[in-house]
Amino acid sequence: ELTEEEKTTNYRKSYLPDVSDRVLAKHFANFSLPSKEDGFDSISYVWQSEESCAKHLKAWVLEKKLTQRAEDLQPGDWFKDEWPKWQKLY
Repeated sequence: ELTEEEKTTNYRKSYLPDVSDRVLAKHFANFSLPSKEDGFDSISYVWQSEESCAKHLKAWVLEKKLTQRAEDLQPGDWFKDEWPKWQKLY
């Protein structure tokens, strides 16, 4: 028997991740809904409307941007120029 919370859930929750955290952190910003331009003959949204799915995906990506660790950040030229100056002052 499903609980009331489970009845309102429109997608399956898994306890094991499908993708490792490192891979997810690197690629989640490129996630998108399928489109005809991707080569699909037809796209059907069975559980929710396309608008609702797009809204859910956007909210998920924004939440991940707040919480995911950025592994591949590199300092820019400005920082490389300013860092030695700052070290001399302090």
